[in-house]
Amino acid sequence: MDRFYYKEILEKNLLASLNKLRLGKKLVFQDDNDPKHTTGIVKDWLKENGIETLKWVPYSPDLHPMEHMWDEL
Repeated sequence: MDRFYYKEILEKNLLASLNKLRLGKKLVFQDDNDPKHTTGIVKDWLKENGIETLKWVPYSPDLHPMEHMWDEL
């Protein structure tokens, strides 16, 4: 999958799902940091369609609480 196909998926499915669920634009959309999710063409499309996004921080095991539980057990 590339950025163009991902944008096509959003165009065909995201807006239709929002309408079907009657959510309007009352949501915050979150992707991971895959390059096709963060490319300009996708960011621009989301912005043009009034879809608010939330940044996804990279996974860091040292910050995950459960990873530290094993040290205590």
